[in-house]
This record gives sequence, structure tokens and C-alpha cells, in this order.
Amino acid sequence: MRGANLLPLDCVRSVMSEWKYDVDDVGEDAESGAESPSGDGPDRPELEPLEPGSPTAENALFVVLGVATMLFLFARVLTVVGG
Repeated sequence: MRGANLLPLDCVRSVMSEWKYDVDDVGEDAESGAESPSGDGPDRPELEPLEPGSPTAENALFVVLGVATMLFLFARVLTVVGG
């Protein structure tokens, strides 16, 4: 059995040596290979602004159905608890 006679710290080191990525390769502090032309950080694509849409009848129906269901459940719980 592999690692049976290893101390806990040795086990951690052996597992860490098998990782594909280093801690510096992931997360907010990760180094990016692509820099922006201005040199002020990683090159990120420009996001299109979100524009509001108009609600559809189906979406409004589901909202009303959800509200009615929750009101029914609250009323049911209150009648059972209240006596």
C-alpha cells in the first residue's frame, strides 16, 4: 500500500506534488499570460451592457402562481399552528 508508512505532513507533500496546478496558478492573484495593450492588467473581453426586457405573460403567470402558492402554504401553516 502506497504511503502507509508516511507521516501526515509527508502525505500532504506527496499529494501536493501530484497536483496539476500550483496555488499561484488559480484564484484572484493568478498570473495571466495575456496582458492588456495598456499594460494595466489582464486582457479581458468587453462585456455588452445588459438591457431590460419586457416580461412575457408566461413569466408573469409563474410569478403570480408562486406568490399564490406561498400565501396558501403560509395560511395553512398558520391554521395548523394557531389551532
